[in-house]
Amino acid sequence: MSKYTLGTVQFGMNYGINNKNGQPDKSKIKDIFDLAHDSGIVSLDSAEAYGIAHTIIGDYHRSGKQLFNINSKFSSISPESLINRVKYACELLAVEKLSICFYHSYAEYKDKCIKPYFNKLLNDNLVEQLGVSVYTNDEFEDVINDPDIKVIQIPFNPFDNFFRRGNLILKAKENGKRIQVRSIFLQGLFFISPNNLKGKLVELKEELIKLNEIAQTSNMTMSNLCLQYALHYKQIDDLIIGVDTCEQLSLNLLNSTSDLSLDVIESINNIRVKNNDLLYPYNWK
Repeated sequence: MSKYTLGTVQFGMNYGINNKNGQPDKSKIKDIFDLAHDSGIVSLDSAEAYGIAHTIIGDYHRSGKQLFNINSKFSSISPESLINRVKYACELLAVEKLSICFYHSYAEYKDKCIKPYFNKLLNDNLVEQLGVSVYTNDEFEDVINDPDIKVIQIPFNPFDNFFRRGNLILKAKENGKRIQVRSIFLQGLFFISPNNLKGKLVELKEELIKLNEIAQTSNMTMSNLCLQYALHYKQIDDLIIGVDTCEQLSLNLLNSTSDLSLDVIESINNIRVKNNDLLYPYNWK
C-alpha cells in the first residue's frame, strides 16, 4: 500500500501557481484514478470547496471502477446543515461514509458552534475519523492536545521543513495522531525559476536558489527531491500529491522510497525562510 494520497483539488477547479493547463478532462482523470488504484493508492483527498471534485470522483465510482477511501473537508458555513451536506457529499461521491472528515481550517475547528455537528457525524457513523487541516505551528500544537482529533494535516516541504515542524510532529505521534502532509511542492512554487518570481514571492529568491543548488548537486529533479525529503521521515503517515497527468503520477510513484543522504537532509533543513508568512499561499496575493 502506498503512502501517497491523491489530491483532487486540480480535478475540480484550476489550481496551482505553476498550472498552465487548467483542469484535466474526464478521460485523463479516469486514467489517473486507474493508475493510482493499480499502484496501491487507496485514498483521495478532497473538499466541499474543491469545485466539482466530489462529482468527478463519484462519476468514477459509479462507472464500476474501484472505490477509493475518501477524505474530505467541510466548512462551518451554516453548521446546522453540516449533517445533510456530508450526506449529500457521500451521495455525490458514491460512498457510504467518509474515511476522514476534516475541519477545513483551524478557524473552523475553533468555531464552537460547529463542533457538536462534527461529533454527531462520528456518532451517526457518517465518518470514521475526524481531522483538522492547519497551517501554523501554534495551530498544530493546539490540535495535538484534542483527543477527538485523530488526523492532522499540515504543510510540509523543503521550506516548511522538519527544522520548523519536527518537534511538533514527534509530539503528535506520541499522542497517537496520524500525520498527513500537503503542499509538498508548495503549490508548484519550487518548479518556477528563481528569476521568474514575482510580487511578494521575490523575497523567496535566495531560498529557492539554495534549493535548486541542492537538487543540482544531488543530481535529482526538484520533484524527486521534494518527495524523497518528505518520505525520509517515518513519522509522516501520508503524503498528499496532486498530479495533472498519468506521466506525473508515474514519476511520483518511482520516488516512493527515500534514498536521500543525511547530508542532503541536513542541507534542506538548513534552509530558513525569513518571512514565514510566505510559506502559506493565502498570503501570496
